[in-house]
Amino acid sequence: MKNFAASVVGSLDKGWLFRAYLIGALCFCWVMGMRVMAAQDPNFVPSSDTPSVGFFFRFSLISTILFPFAKIVWNVVRDFILGDTVLISNAAALFLGKFIVNLALWTMAIFIAPIGIGYLWYSQRALTRDKASIQSGEGL
Repeated sequence: MKNFAASVVGSLDKGWLFRAYLIGALCFCWVMGMRVMAAQDPNFVPSSDTPSVGFFFRFSLISTILFPFAKIVWNVVRDFILGDTVLISNAAALFLGKFIVNLALWTMAIFIAPIGIGYLWYSQRALTRDKASIQSGEGL
């Protein structure tokens, strides 16, 4: 299991991974802040199906940890669809779009991240196998 985690996380660029975790932490703070403010509002009347702050904390923590792997899936899909196309847009629309995409990825990270982890594991496994076959002379 340790080897699996090391190969998956080790295949990512450290700067990109830091930036993805920073974005995830910002989403965590924003969502938790909104939930705590809602709970402190005197007009807020929780119904029986309103999730507790503890549930939001656990959900937010898991989403923050898995966010970079969900972002991998988005990057692969985006690159497949757009290719080398350059889109020209104003900065406000670009940042609004990035905010919406990142928040959606963070929210659905629990469901999307396993695909990203599997993709990284498979690509690392294939890369390792190719290196081994080249070193043994079978790839020539």
